[in-house]
Amino acid sequence: MNTHYFAIDVSSFTVFFIVLVILLVFVLFITIFSFKFSIKRNKKKYLEEHNSSFYYVINLRNQKVLKYNSRDLGSYKNETFVDFLSQFSSEEQNNVKNWLIENLNREDFDSFQPYAVGLFTFADVKINTLYKKIALKIVAIDSNDELIFLETHKLSHFPTNDYKAKKRVKKISYELSEIKKSYEDGFFAKGSSYVISFQKKESVESIFNETYVKLLIIDGLYSILDKNNISFYFKNPNKFEIGLLDKNFVTIAQTKANLKTIYKKINETMEGFGLLNFYKYTVVGGVVSDLSHSFDTMYNSLYQYIGDNFDRNLECTLYRKEENLNNALDNVKNEFHSVISRRGIEANFRSIIQIKEDRILNYGYFVDFKVKSNMFKNIEMLKKAGKQFNQCKGILSLCMKECVPPYYNARENYFSKLIIPINYGELDATLDQATRITHLKESHIVFLLDINEFLDLEDLNIAYETIKKVQLKGYEVGLLIREGEFQIKKELYESIDMFFVDCELEENVKADSKTFISAHALLEKLVSYKKPIIEINARSFSEIELLYRSGIQYFSSNIIQDFSPMITPLDKKTTKKLINITK
Repeated sequence: MNTHYFAIDVSSFTVFFIVLVILLVFVLFITIFSFKFSIKRNKKKYLEEHNSSFYYVINLRNQKVLKYNSRDLGSYKNETFVDFLSQFSSEEQNNVKNWLIENLNREDFDSFQPYAVGLFTFADVKINTLYKKIALKIVAIDSNDELIFLETHKLSHFPTNDYKAKKRVKKISYELSEIKKSYEDGFFAKGSSYVISFQKKESVESIFNETYVKLLIIDGLYSILDKNNISFYFKNPNKFEIGLLDKNFVTIAQTKANLKTIYKKINETMEGFGLLNFYKYTVVGGVVSDLSHSFDTMYNSLYQYIGDNFDRNLECTLYRKEENLNNALDNVKNEFHSVISRRGIEANFRSIIQIKEDRILNYGYFVDFKVKSNMFKNIEMLKKAGKQFNQCKGILSLCMKECVPPYYNARENYFSKLIIPINYGELDATLDQATRITHLKESHIVFLLDINEFLDLEDLNIAYETIKKVQLKGYEVGLLIREGEFQIKKELYESIDMFFVDCELEENVKADSKTFISAHALLEKLVSYKKPIIEINARSFSEIELLYRSGIQYFSSNIIQDFSPMITPLDKKTTKKLINITK
């Protein structure tokens, strides 16, 4: 064997081996460095997405806690469960403890589920000398070993009370009454208004406290909006909705941009807390000047889009006044026809009594019409819509059908009267409908007119002729007087069959009270016409007694009997009180 060549081969192999080792070490170093960089980058990304302050592994069996700082997940601190609770305000320590214990036994967390969708609660923790609001989120539970994996999220934009100094801070949300007053006083007149609505996805059972979720959303929105000029409120605390008013001056284009910004921030917050699989949401907004000075009307104008947005999967919608005038009119028209078609008018009755010596007689019944509608709050609003759509006769006909037959079938005696409030301009149309109403002629109808309607009439002769025509048809006409004497010609008083008055006396009125002295002058004049005078709003039995001793015999008042959908007899105790007045 040639030893020279053998030496060369060995030397070459040694050099090759050394180079190979160096390369392997270099590759390993690069791999480890890249892995650590990747971990660091992913960790930073995770922390940015979750915005967590601390992570805890809570061992309830041994009352031990491992605490991880989000800035350094490689190390942790051992502490007792008592130490963990001590960071919370004394008012909330038991609440946090009970919340953890209750959720440890949840059936839907009966086994370890890494990063499961979290359960939430809120608490105040002490940071230095002040208390700050945080969200506690359970991300996983191992019920076998009684372990709870917990994240805390600092709500940096959510004000709270300083428990030490009892310092008042700016409120993040307001009572509805405060918001309504500020809105209707014009505080937000140049700003914009938004309604945020959430809806649980189909076939999904939410395990969240939706109030907490709303507060998480509010905290997120506070981080992107002008804190000094916005106000959050809950129009209906039982609904998963958030109201937002911004008093900053904005154009329609800016409001449209704000809608997208708000939606995007909500999406980020929902995603960060694992809520996207449970809820969908939409935002509607508009410039206040395009909406209404009435808070309720404003809110309803925005809210009418919510259902359509969910049906069409729309993220957000801008309210435009021009586009909604026809829609609003259509809504009014549809609701009007709905009321008429479903007979959405209810007649309520209240007794009119006559105090005569030691007897209480039934003189008749006063009727009041209620409208079963969220849009039309009273019968006058419905009549106004009826004029707009030329459908007044339909309302009048329905009112008569709802009150006359029930009264006729349940009245106590043949001679009692049914008092129906009506507008002067509706008399002719009512007479046209009268032939279609069963038992109208036999029901002793009194159409009650308001004296205010005669103040603007240039020619009262036409009014006299209309009243006479009604009377010739077999009906009577009453006149309602609310605020003392009006300067109306005596011919009008003479043409009326009876007077209805509200003397507006205080509850503990006396004969020398200014209100009684003022009312007495009117009553003296009405008495001279020798027609029944009915007081319709006595506030106390002492007022009834004073008026009775002044010559008034007829009364209808809520203290005597409340309005009711049924004709009901007078309460015996009330009857006894009224009889005692005569003694």
